[in-house]
Amino acid sequence: MSPDEKPMIENNNGSYLFEGVPVDTIIKYLKNYEVHSSDPGINPDSLVEQIAENVTQNWNVVIYSNSEENKPAEVFAGYKICMADRSAVVKKSTRDIANIEDLVNSRTYQLDLRILDYLGRIQLSKEGGYARSLYGDFPLLVIYVLNPKSEATTPDRRNLEARKPVVLHAIVFLKMLSIKRLLFQLII
Repeated sequence: MSPDEKPMIENNNGSYLFEGVPVDTIIKYLKNYEVHSSDPGINPDSLVEQIAENVTQNWNVVIYSNSEENKPAEVFAGYKICMADRSAVVKKSTRDIANIEDLVNSRTYQLDLRILDYLGRIQLSKEGGYARSLYGDFPLLVIYVLNPKSEATTPDRRNLEARKPVVLHAIVFLKMLSIKRLLFQLII
């Protein structure tokens, strides 16, 4: 994504879609993403290596914006977005590290398709629904900016209580890895 690119905006929630983002841009973004050292199960270098070796096509990138009104807003990469709320799982979090567990939901895997359908660029079929294979199988990177003061809504969760907004992402591959989401722990 360059400053010259104009994203498509989904008016019903304000998320930004960038189509045709070169794989080199995705690799650069992922190389600059820091994972907390306390989580040895996540290897971003391996992910970057897999992408570099196996993915040649351009990506769709969505900067997610919350659809609820009156949510805190933040400027990310030059775009105003309403931050997503995600609280921490009590049993899996420590004082300094919040495990949010469920960054994405089933609709995340089709964010770009929903935006393209809304804008009339594609027409989602009733039979195929949101099957990515019907619309080009583009890899998808969804970037979330989390509200640092996200409040818990159930007893098994606690407030996020981060010092600043937290940036996380979900990655959708279809042919290479099936659908896989990668969740990174937060430094708070």
